Amino acid sequence: MPHDDDLTSRPFVRRALGLATLVAAGLLLFVLISTGHIEWKLVTLVGFLWAAWTFIGGLYSQLIEPAARFLADQLTGNVSLPGGGASETLDQQTVRLERMLAQGGPRHHEIMVGIRLAEIYRTRQHDLAKSDALLARLRAKYPDAPELVHAGPG
Repeated sequence: MPHDDDLTSRPFVRRALGLATLVAAGLLLFVLISTGHIEWKLVTLVGFLWAAWTFIGGLYSQLIEPAARFLADQLTGNVSLPGGGASETLDQQTVRLERMLAQGGPRHHEIMVGIRLAEIYRTRQHDLAKSDALLARLRAKYPDAPELVHAGPG
């Protein structure tokens, strides 16, 4: 099964820059051994490639990946909030969503959290009564919410 990083361009770019750095360092070492002097242009190239490898890795992890995740969440309607992540188990997510629902919040956010929680109750915990009760409670609170039309029975 592929690792999540294997599905992005990040490992490809890092491997290409790493390989280029190793080739340039090997060439520098070869020139040093064969001629007895240091080729400063090769030293500069190795340093530049190494810096680019480090910079691009940081750029991906600090800027590109969060921006892409945010954009994907906006396009898919995913609820991506602090405290939730890819390593979060379903039980942890359930606890977090229950806590968020108890705290309340903006209308749309509360509805989306409630729909996700009802889905977990129905499909993962196989507790149809709990799912239906949650959806019925949301429909009573927000009777005109279009998000709840196709959210299942309740």
